[in-house]
Amino acid sequence: MKELRTIEGSVESDMLSLRGFIAEAMRQVSFYISDIDLQYDIRLIIDELLLNGAQHGNDWDSDKKVYLLVELGPETVSIVVRDEGRGIDTVREAFDCSSTRCNGRGLFLVESICESVRYEGNTIRCHMNI
Repeated sequence: MKELRTIEGSVESDMLSLRGFIAEAMRQVSFYISDIDLQYDIRLIIDELLLNGAQHGNDWDSDKKVYLLVELGPETVSIVVRDEGRGIDTVREAFDCSSTRCNGRGLFLVESICESVRYEGNTIRCHMNI
C-alpha cells in the first residue's frame, strides 16, 4: 500500500449494530491488508475498543454512538475510537484479572499489541507499526 487509506464511521451502542459495523470495517481493512495476523490484531483492537465504548462509555444507550477512524498507511496503522460518555480514568493498577470479573482486560490487550495508546477523555488513539 503506497498511500494512506481511511475507514471511518459510527454505530449505535447495541450489540447487533456493533457486530455488523465491525464486520463491515474489517471487510474494508482486508481489502487493503492481506496479512492475516495483522488483520487479527486490528480486529481485536477494534472489537475491544468499540465494545468498551458502547458498554462503559455509553452504557449500552442505543441513542448514543461509538465512532471509529482507522488510518492504514504504508508502514503504520492508527485506530481512534470515541464514545459519547464522560471519559476514561486510566490507572494501570486498576487492571485486575485475578478474579472472575476481569477489569481492564481489553485495554491491556490493546496496549500489548500497539506501539502507543493515548487516552484523551472519551477518545482512545492507538498506533501500530507494520
